[in-house]
Amino acid sequence: MENPKTEVVKLKISDLELRPLTIIIGKTVEKSFLLSQLASAITDAVFLPADRTCHIVDVSLIRLTKSAEQLLRDVGMELRVSPSSVYIETSSGKRFELAHAPPSIRDIITVILALSSKDFRFVIIESPEAYLHPNTQRILARVIAEAVNSGKFVTLSTNSDYLLGELNNLIALSNAPNLIKKLGYRDAEVIKPEAVIAYLVRGDGTVEQLQVDALGIFAKVAEEILVY
Repeated sequence: MENPKTEVVKLKISDLELRPLTIIIGKTVEKSFLLSQLASAITDAVFLPADRTCHIVDVSLIRLTKSAEQLLRDVGMELRVSPSSVYIETSSGKRFELAHAPPSIRDIITVILALSSKDFRFVIIESPEAYLHPNTQRILARVIAEAVNSGKFVTLSTNSDYLLGELNNLIALSNAPNLIKKLGYRDAEVIKPEAVIAYLVRGDGTVEQLQVDALGIFAKVAEEILVY
């Protein structure tokens, strides 16, 4: 199984390191501030804040992964990409340009496009699970993993136990390769623990690195979500 080369990007922002997948949980205000700081420190990055004000403009560089296509099917949508725009078609036959789509649709499509675009290497997302059904959040975790395995650095903030639980499963599967296909996953969706780093942002602004090992991070994360 081919795995992403593990790199560590050292930034002088709260002594953080970025790995191919960086997960930040904790207080919302502090997380948002930290993400905006990270985005301003990296040139080859796209930042998707909670209001999703960023739009992906170069549609010629968008290549949807199998996980991204599965997520779109799960929410009853298809993407139609023209040379100059992105259109969304729903299962009910409605068609929207991305800029005019309802917020719930626009938000998830913007996340998918950021993870699928070849225009930049770093993707920073605040609350990628917004508006999503728990099952769709689990598929989104697989989209994120496949983006990481394609060479992207993905940094996200979340308190969703559904998203984190599935990411945890994908980490654990790296040590059980015989179960990957048996459980309906693909090699491209599995993440090595050394490619992941997780942080807890506390209410006083301090940042604690959480342990990530062969069993993932979920037990500690679940405990902290209840507290914060």
